[in-house]
Amino acid sequence: MKFGICKGKTNSGRIQEKCIYEADLDQALDVAGIGYYNIKYCLILAFFIVTSTIEPFGYGFVLPAAKCDLQMNEGQRGIIASIPYIGILASSFPWGYLIDTWGRKRALVYSSLFAGIFSIISAFMPNLITFAVCKLLSSLCISCTAAAPYTYIAEILPPKYRDVAATVMNPIQIMGSALVPLLAWGILSLDFKLEFGIYVFRPWRLLCLAYGSFFIIAAILAYDAPESPKFLMSQNRIEESLNILKIIYSKNKKKALDDYPIKTLKREPYRQTDSYGFRSSLKRQSTPLLQPPYIKWIALNSFLLFGVYANIVALPVSISVKVISKKTLISFVLLTTGVCCVLINFVNNGALLVIFMQSLVMTTLAIGPIGAYTTDIFPTHLRGMAMCLVMMVGRSGAIFGSNLVGSLINTGCVANFYIFGGLLLICAFFSFCLPNDKSKEHDKTSIEITKL
Repeated sequence: MKFGICKGKTNSGRIQEKCIYEADLDQALDVAGIGYYNIKYCLILAFFIVTSTIEPFGYGFVLPAAKCDLQMNEGQRGIIASIPYIGILASSFPWGYLIDTWGRKRALVYSSLFAGIFSIISAFMPNLITFAVCKLLSSLCISCTAAAPYTYIAEILPPKYRDVAATVMNPIQIMGSALVPLLAWGILSLDFKLEFGIYVFRPWRLLCLAYGSFFIIAAILAYDAPESPKFLMSQNRIEESLNILKIIYSKNKKKALDDYPIKTLKREPYRQTDSYGFRSSLKRQSTPLLQPPYIKWIALNSFLLFGVYANIVALPVSISVKVISKKTLISFVLLTTGVCCVLINFVNNGALLVIFMQSLVMTTLAIGPIGAYTTDIFPTHLRGMAMCLVMMVGRSGAIFGSNLVGSLINTGCVANFYIFGGLLLICAFFSFCLPNDKSKEHDKTSIEITKL
């Protein structure tokens, strides 16, 4: 960080004698601080995470109500119910590429808009095939709205607040899970039928409209959002990044734009992708993730999320990561839930059994910190794709878990607890391989910078 003397008056009329000629982006974000501007867009990004939860969970309420109109048997219903996860797994890698090349905001707005459009269209489909096609197209867009906000949030906040923000996303995400049954209860309890020849509009179609509208609302809210300054830096758009930092500083500190003391930003490694063909560009974005030093972090974070999603239900999460490190929190959660899962087979007391069963939902505590690790470890030009890839492998745990339970529930119910408990304990062991928190190392520097 380079200091110097800045002569002249600012727009506010105050003589500015000392400024920072040059700083890196994390230092610049520390100076910009945290306030209304950051929090506003963090909440908007959190809304994207809520929307990405509503659509997959909503199938559990829509499909039983639509069974007669769409003429589904139980086998077809199971296939349709897996569409969200199939779409997310199939599209995670392409969306990761677009997040890193298009930009965070652009990818989020387009993915949410098209997810909402296809979800709303599905409400008017007369038969099972057209309904399934529309739902699949909607699901192909959901992976971006679920993964990109974690990256986006980390890039508009000072480093010392990133872990807290990523962790707080968990209870906000759970709001989506809570909204799903509430909307279903309010809408499906209605008794109406609108006939248009062979097409009949019933409450379940209105419920589809309600679920899909969340995507449209999220896209509208994010339309005026700033692009990530970190992404702009990685694209060599230094002045645009600096202008956004000035706005953040001005809104948070209630000062003029010219009062921002940083005058230039240190350049980051620049990866030009536009001059290459699509295949070459995709290769340049993807290959580094599958080679040292990033391949071990992709594998480790993916495996941890795989174990979490295989056991996930839901639980509000605290901001304890502010007091203890991400690594400690992840290890504690996975170890505790793993032990509880195994011990369930040995518990005979009903009250104790309920306590042990409820403790399993603590796995949600690990999702935010693992996402925060992913944004910390990978460089800006690979961060979006890395996050999508980790989330893709993690969500495959949901498919693995549901299918394994389904196959063993009648023949070996007890084995489920041993298998998933063992998986959590293995995840706990591997969590000790995670690096130390960068945010903790950054705190000493940030204390001095934020005084400006």
